[in-house]
Order: sequence, then structure tokens, then C-alpha cells
Amino acid sequence: MQDKNNEQNPLKLLFIQHPYIRRVFAVALICALFIGLTLVLERFGVDRENLLMLFLIGVLLSTMLPPGYVYGAVSSVFFLFAFNFFFAAPRHSFAIDNQRDVLMLMFFLATAILGGSMSSRQRRQAEIARRNEKRTEELYKERAEIELAIEREKMKSLLLRSISHDIRTPLTGISGASGTILENYDALDDESIKALIQDIQMEAQELNVTVQNILDMTRISEGKLSLHKEFEAVDDLAAQASAKAPFLTRDNRLTVQLPERILTVEVDGRLFVQALFNLLDNAYKHSGKDAQITLRIFSEGEWLAFQVSDNGTGIDPAILNNLFEGFVTSPQGTSDKGRGVGLGLSICEAIVAAHGGSITAENIPGGGASFTIRIPYLEEAQNGI
Repeated sequence: MQDKNNEQNPLKLLFIQHPYIRRVFAVALICALFIGLTLVLERFGVDRENLLMLFLIGVLLSTMLPPGYVYGAVSSVFFLFAFNFFFAAPRHSFAIDNQRDVLMLMFFLATAILGGSMSSRQRRQAEIARRNEKRTEELYKERAEIELAIEREKMKSLLLRSISHDIRTPLTGISGASGTILENYDALDDESIKALIQDIQMEAQELNVTVQNILDMTRISEGKLSLHKEFEAVDDLAAQASAKAPFLTRDNRLTVQLPERILTVEVDGRLFVQALFNLLDNAYKHSGKDAQITLRIFSEGEWLAFQVSDNGTGIDPAILNNLFEGFVTSPQGTSDKGRGVGLGLSICEAIVAAHGGSITAENIPGGGASFTIRIPYLEEAQNGI
């Protein structure tokens, strides 16, 4: 249908196929408008010098159309002949009787060409600047994408190496303990077998923690971390987190300090218990073999604080500022140096942030480290329970 309309309208087809014809038509239209305006002003007694300045404005307007210098010069000549024909004596003729008119028209032509050239040049420079700016933005975007891709590959490589290390370690322990039982079953007493089975259980729990952290981090990185909030008693949250850390409760290394009265907080129970457990697990791994760990829960005005502290070796100041980034696990460096993929603390930060809270870490002056989670807490909510 559109092709048929174009065939029926050759003038429209000509305008579409030849943009220069459109520009000539635009200049002619501007010229006609200024001729009409000038004729009206002349009737009101405006002299020719001022009318010539008005025509100069028309030239500058026409030069705002592309493509550039040559087009501006042609427009200037076009306006010159139009002014000569309508306003220079003798009128309606291209002849000039007065020498003063010749000088005035030459001045008009020079000014029009110069002004048009400057306008075209400025427009071209502005266009070049826009192109350069666009190209610069594209280069910055490409650079950012390349850097992001490189960082992703680096993180992927580090994650794979860390996962390999931290899955292999408990598997090696499980394999070694189970192999010892199978090979020396008749020679082992019940206590030895029980100790080996406990080692298998601990290594299996460590493996489960590693897998859970990897799954949680995958959901966080994909933006799929969704909360299912309910009011939970802080005593229950502490009990569930402690139950997941038998390696602490069995050796009496964990102390839990609860508020004097029962407090409730609106959280996603599973995720928040995981965050508390990650802090306990982190303290167990990095505070030292005989360090005592304390889980303390208390209110701070509009915040409810969950603090995990220890009297161990503390946090290396070199990693204190980026402690909640992935793969930072111990004062010795990355996850290859010790147990844990190094995702536990970064997962804690993501879970706490999703609850509208914050998490901080600091060294205790007397020795050890302290991690504190603060989440919003409404005293009014307790009064209704």
C-alpha cells in the first residue's frame, strides 16, 4: 500500500529519495517568510539597512541546515539575489543603479558567508564533540564490560579452586576415617571406632556447610534471595544456630547470653540462623583451638544486636576493611590457606542487608574479635506479644 501511494505521489517520492531537494525547499521557505516579514516592516517605515540585517538573520537560520560551508554560501547568495530583486532600486530587477546599494549588498554577502561559515563550523564541531562523547562512552562501556568479564573469570577460577580445596579436605577426612575403620575394624576398640565416626560426622557437617554456602551465594549473585519473614523469638534463633555447631557445644567453647525477657524479631528464620551459624563457624575456624566464643543478644534502641565474639588471635588489620568480600577467610590470606570457601561472611552481609540491617567487625582491645549484626527492632511489637 505504501509503495502504491509513493507511485501516485511523485513529488513525495522525490523528497524522500533526494534530501538535498528538501533542504533547498526549506531555504526557499525561510527566504519567502523573511521576504514577507520584510515587506510588512518596510510599510511601517523601517529603512533598508535594518531590513538587510533582518535578511542576515534569515541567512543564519538557513545555515543551521546541513550539510555545511558550501551550502551556507549558496544560501547567502540566494538571499542576496532575493533582497536585490525585492528591495534594491530598480525593484523587481537584478540590475543595480546606486553604487551605495552595491557596497551594501557586497557587505551583506561577505557578512552572510562569514556568519554562515562560522555557524556551520560551530555546528560541525558540536557534532564532532557529540560523536567523540558517544565514542568515549562506548569505549568506557566496552572497557567496563571487559573488566567485568575478566573479574568474573578471575572470581570463577578462584571459586573453583576454593571449592575444590574445601570439598576435597572433608572428603579426605571422611575417606581416611572410614578406611581406617574398614581396614582395622577387628583391632579397634569401641571408643576408637566412635571417635573415628565422630570425625566422619564433623567432616560431613563441614561439607554440608560448604555446599549450603555455595548454594546461598548462587542465589544471592542471581538476585534470587527472597525473604519469608515471621516473628521469631531470639532464644529460638540462638538455639538453632548453636545446634548447628556441635563442634562448639561439645567442647563447651560456646557461651550464649540472652536478654532477660523474651524478645521477638521479624526475620526469615532459616536465613538468619544461617547467618548466625556462619559467624559461629568463622569464629571456630579462625579464633584458635582453645578460644572461647560468646553469642550475645541485646537491644540497642531501635536495633537488636547479635554479637559473636571470641578471645582468640583477632583479625589481621590488612583484611579488616574487606572482610565481608568473598574468599577472605583468615589472617593468612585466601581460602587456600585454611578451611572454608570464604563465602560465609559475605553471605552474612547479604542476608543482613536484605533484612535492612548492618554487620560490623572489629578487634577487641584485650584480644580476639567481635562481629555484630544489627537489625531493625520495634519495642512496640513486643508489647503486643
